[in-house]
Amino acid sequence: MNQRMLVPAVAIFLALAAGLGLWLVLRDTPSPIGTKDDRPADPDGPPPRKRDNPAVAARDFDPAVSQPDPVQAQRPEPFRTPEKLHRVEVSGRVVDEAGLAVPDARVRFVGEGALGDYTGTAHTDAGGRYTLAAWNTRGRAVGSGQRSGRVLADDPLGRQGITALTNLAAEDAVDMPDVVLAASAEIRGRVQDPSGGPAAGVTVSVRSMTTHESIPEGQRSVRVQHVYLSRAATTDHRGEFRFVGLRPGRYSLGAESSYFGHAPQRQEVEAPASRPVWADVNLTATAWVRGVVRDSDGRPVPGAVVRVTGADGRPPAVRAPDLSNARDEAGGVLGTSRKDDLRLRLNAGNMALTDDQGRFGFFGLAAGPWTVTTRVGESEAVVEGQEPGGPDVVLVVQADSVLAGVVRDAETGRPVEQFDLRLLRGSQDKVTPYDRVSAERAFPLRPGGEWRVLNATGSVLLRASAPGYAPATLKLDDLAAGQRRDNLEIRLLPLCSLTLNLSFEGARLEFEPVMLMFERGLVYESTTDAAGRARPGQVMPARYEVRAVLRDGTRLAATVDVPARAAATLEVALIRSTEK
Repeated sequence: MNQRMLVPAVAIFLALAAGLGLWLVLRDTPSPIGTKDDRPADPDGPPPRKRDNPAVAARDFDPAVSQPDPVQAQRPEPFRTPEKLHRVEVSGRVVDEAGLAVPDARVRFVGEGALGDYTGTAHTDAGGRYTLAAWNTRGRAVGSGQRSGRVLADDPLGRQGITALTNLAAEDAVDMPDVVLAASAEIRGRVQDPSGGPAAGVTVSVRSMTTHESIPEGQRSVRVQHVYLSRAATTDHRGEFRFVGLRPGRYSLGAESSYFGHAPQRQEVEAPASRPVWADVNLTATAWVRGVVRDSDGRPVPGAVVRVTGADGRPPAVRAPDLSNARDEAGGVLGTSRKDDLRLRLNAGNMALTDDQGRFGFFGLAAGPWTVTTRVGESEAVVEGQEPGGPDVVLVVQADSVLAGVVRDAETGRPVEQFDLRLLRGSQDKVTPYDRVSAERAFPLRPGGEWRVLNATGSVLLRASAPGYAPATLKLDDLAAGQRRDNLEIRLLPLCSLTLNLSFEGARLEFEPVMLMFERGLVYESTTDAAGRARPGQVMPARYEVRAVLRDGTRLAATVDVPARAAATLEVALIRSTEK
């Protein structure tokens, strides 16, 4: 190596060595409590905090990871219309407990035995009667063996009923026993905080203590299941909650708050069919570390993940068992939603999600000191040295960039005040009718429908979801650090209670199975009545292909655009089709 090459190499080596030495000196310099920025450290402040904490990683502060997604995608396999649509005509009546006819009830038949993959849906007429076409997707004729089935019905009042398994004659038209709808139950109540005041934004859950017969929605070729029913709700500004449309029976009721505490134990509530029952819930809080997360503008930060760790950098001891085969007290296997809820409750000791006022809390902690940490985007806030039972702490995160707006009903323009908002990963911004919002979840209370998202940069995809609506996304590209965008709107399309008046060559289509297809998948179905009306239920606004196969094998099709309205009636003239 000649001298001209040696001099630059030595200079580079000395520069690297100096940089490494400077880093070794500075890495242990105390960082300021609060936001993670360039402010100088307070020489009289607390001791240095540990920067490397394997128990608290960036992923631990992602709200989408820390709470179950209420949107469930159930995309079926591509559907091919059978060459011949084998069917069984099922008729019957829906009545109440007094024997009176129930009009406008939704009816669903589920076959068993030789009719194991035959299902069909319809609605009752003014006299409580229905006729539906039960069919299978494989175009297969009814097999040999005993034919049997059940009929489940529900009405707009929330009443439900299901027949016993009934053996059926080997005929193309069968009559079913009456479906008797039992009056639904209702549980109301109020949650009080430890001081006796109303507790808003508290998650209240009810779970049945016995199993009930149920048929899963949105699936064909299923069996009646015996399940434990569960619901969740969020208290309003008066601390009140309400559960309607419950099956009569015994329920356990519990309440949890990220700030006020929790009910010391679940209470049993007997919910009769005759009248609403009232339940008071009192929250308790012991050995707490509580506080609020605010941004640098002084505004509360809702939906932020906050975690607590001990002096050793580890979270409180939380049992994390394998829930793959978890069972309830009666021996039944826990469903997915109950497993998700159980995981969150087991993790509640070291993770909290701030409420609509930015508040959080940890309870039942041992003697400290404890460190409380939150992170929003790249901005981190930390408070150390906290002992249980002390005053509220304040965590301040930098609002480097801000997205803010309102979620509204697309039909009425009114704010939607309970919804889930999350930042999605990836670039899939298309919402399809296969994306269903679970009504069992508790949705955060957001007064005025307002929302704020901090420190999101680059390409951002937000999704809002609420019961009774199709999920909606908002995509924003090339967001730079420090950018602020206010007055953004996310409009939720209401699910449409759809009625289709179907005709072919000028004649009404009577008692024929009808399919609504989206991107070659079967999404909704129904059977036309004597007037040619089909009611596929609560339909997501979109463009669909309507298909029907007549008894003689004639294939019919048309295209419909379902509007973003709570209810709509559409006239549909079907034409011949060769599409499969």
